[in-house]
Amino acid sequence: MSPMHMQINTPLDGNELSKIIDCMYDEVIIYDGNYNIVYVNQACCRHYGCTPEYMIGKNFFDFINADWWDPSILPIVYKEKRTYAIKQKTYIGAELLTIAVPIFDESKNIKYVVMNVRDNISNIDLYNPQYLYIDSANENIKPISESKIMKELLQKVKKIGQMDVPCIIRGESGVGKKVVGRYLHAISKRKDKPLIVIDCDLASDEQLENKIKELLAYIKGEDSTAEFTSGSTLLFCNISQMPMKSQVLLSQFFPMDNKKMNAIKIIATTSKNLNIMMKNGQFREDLYYKLNVAEIYVPPLRRRREDIRPLIYIFLQNFCKQYGVTRQFTNGVIKAMVNSEWGRNVSELKFLVERLVVMSENIVIDVNQLPINFFGISDTDEPPIEGSSESFDEKMDMYEHYVINDAYQKFKTSRNLAKHLGLSQTKANNLIRKHIRTEDKN
Repeated sequence: MSPMHMQINTPLDGNELSKIIDCMYDEVIIYDGNYNIVYVNQACCRHYGCTPEYMIGKNFFDFINADWWDPSILPIVYKEKRTYAIKQKTYIGAELLTIAVPIFDESKNIKYVVMNVRDNISNIDLYNPQYLYIDSANENIKPISESKIMKELLQKVKKIGQMDVPCIIRGESGVGKKVVGRYLHAISKRKDKPLIVIDCDLASDEQLENKIKELLAYIKGEDSTAEFTSGSTLLFCNISQMPMKSQVLLSQFFPMDNKKMNAIKIIATTSKNLNIMMKNGQFREDLYYKLNVAEIYVPPLRRRREDIRPLIYIFLQNFCKQYGVTRQFTNGVIKAMVNSEWGRNVSELKFLVERLVVMSENIVIDVNQLPINFFGISDTDEPPIEGSSESFDEKMDMYEHYVINDAYQKFKTSRNLAKHLGLSQTKANNLIRKHIRTEDKN
């Protein structure tokens, strides 16, 4: 008997079938007759940066009203009661082809709509064949704002964006101040005019001085080869690094006639406390107050952990496309990243994702492929033995062993180890007994 005609004695039960569908590379999402999501598999993590548990039970319009994807096909399927395919783009930048199939009850009413969602576009009759993706190089991407603190920040940005006032964007290194600055320009009345970005940390003293002289020449109406036009926005990144001579020149911009001054909007970013620098004579007092008409504070990544997962998937998609590879993260890797402290914030997260995409030889990236220093262990330490047979718990136990050993070698006592790792002394003692050999305690 050929394999195709072999009798199947053990048909799949619902549990087994669900596990198989959950492992499919394509996203499978099922809506009931009331637009509610009754099932979605793990591929939604890649497309939307969230878990199935987050989506199941919610209504279609919860996601549409939050701009999770665009355009939408579900209402058309309900209305016309036929199958459609459609090109879409999600808020984290995933470009999708969605095939929506209605399933009917005995009365010919739609009972479910099953969608198969693919990353890559192929030649299928499309409902919207003229739909074009916006090129990412020219698209002003809204900063990720799944966390409450970032939602509140973007409301403030939208308010300031409608006003022609100078603004300082402050926050730790790597939090995304430049991204916020670009978004501030993108939603302003000046969005169709040039955004000129100058990094004071990278530009030479001469380059900064010349650029500000061009600005002043343009405002004064003098002959100039400047790139400025009326309505431009000038974004000074790391303005704390601007030399004093250039600060003096820039401060001359503000006393000018308001109409001329408003022709150019100035935004500045800083990771240093300009108020302290001003008091120490390192930053001009007049320039500080002229720039600080509006202020935006971008919080560190550790204070907005809800934003980490979608950021991971944005970076993962971008680097897979850049390097021409396919990579996926296990839930263990995602969990480890979400719980990390990210001292260098978004910049560090982006670097780690790129490193994992480039260095991994496997499609699926697991916890054992995270670099040792991610866990606070020196690169010079012997790495744990890799193996495909360990479970998630075994791998995490292995890293716990290295963390405790590393900390114990430095601090020697349970009290100091507990203080360093933020543990209770009881838990520190238990971990020492578990991971430190008796002979190593002496």
